[in-house]
Amino acid sequence: MKKLGLYIHIPFCESKCYYCDFYSITKIDKEIKSVYVDSLIKELKLYKDKIDGDTFDTIFIGGGTPSTIDAEIYSKMFEYLYNEDLVNKDAEITMEINPKNRGLEYLNKIKKNGVNRLSVGIQTFDDEILKVIGRNHNKKEAERFLESVNNVGFENLNCDLIFNLPLQKFNHIKKDIDKLERFYAKHISLYSLKVNPNTKMNEIVKKETYKLMEDEEERDTYYLARNYMKSKGYNQYEISNFAKKGYESKHNLKYWDRAEYIGIGASAHSFLENKRYSNVSNVDEYIKSINSCILPIDYEEYINKEDALWEFLILGLRKSEGVNIEEMETKFNTSFSKYREIIKELNDDGLLIRTKENIKLTKKGMDLSNYVFVKLK
Repeated sequence: MKKLGLYIHIPFCESKCYYCDFYSITKIDKEIKSVYVDSLIKELKLYKDKIDGDTFDTIFIGGGTPSTIDAEIYSKMFEYLYNEDLVNKDAEITMEINPKNRGLEYLNKIKKNGVNRLSVGIQTFDDEILKVIGRNHNKKEAERFLESVNNVGFENLNCDLIFNLPLQKFNHIKKDIDKLERFYAKHISLYSLKVNPNTKMNEIVKKETYKLMEDEEERDTYYLARNYMKSKGYNQYEISNFAKKGYESKHNLKYWDRAEYIGIGASAHSFLENKRYSNVSNVDEYIKSINSCILPIDYEEYINKEDALWEFLILGLRKSEGVNIEEMETKFNTSFSKYREIIKELNDDGLLIRTKENIKLTKKGMDLSNYVFVKLK
């Protein structure tokens, strides 16, 4: 029996943030949301043969905005998971949540459903910046929501922050970190704003309505934020993730450890039996496929040994502890000596450190991680 991860994708949002290029749908009625959750249950049933005897020790409900769906609708999905003994006793169950329009009642209900970890999309507490990036909540709503989180007793709390936002300086981020600590956040994810094509943020930047940080300032801001979080007891365990001791995201560690997981829902991705595959993105097509008792997979790729080894390296190097050499050699029946020259080159360039047991990225290597990953290919 294996312990798998389960990712549940909810593609619904109340509104589209200006920087977001993920597939999502706005203005969806309650009936469609209920039908969608019914489809998630049906998809789990279609996986029954593949996961016979296996359980989920991490569950992550992401989006989109999962909190756009009422807790009562989620109840039937959790009821199925528990009735079928699919959830490990000590499973980490995370839900992404928007701080707007949800409070004590909703939090109590999802906690009763089994959710024991929250991931809250704060991004920043600055009202002016929140407006510029198209977030639909404000500072007071975020603070009120986090107060409710504390009152309900969600101890395992992650909050997302974004830096390199228009009008933002390090002092904004410092204040955000201080506030999150006051609300007992045990985990902070810190992402640099990436301006993607086909987003409203791209239009804003092109028109020079607002300017982003220059590259040097962006990196300096990241270093300052990283050091400040360290001083507050948040250990950097991955390029963009910081946690108090014992509060690292178990689900996300599955991705970086190249562990198996199943993704259900429109556009969800899975990794199982050395295959990576993804579902159709369109919600109508997804529901239609499920109702025909067909897994809604539109892409599938078998990962050969060479690519599997590369994945193991690049995913493992995202973690601060890096890659264990002995584990790599044992898992892939290969000798680390084949990488000796490229590792030496990356070491000489100040991008990578080789210890007796591990290889790991330097601070400079984290900045240039994509370059390192290509060199290791």
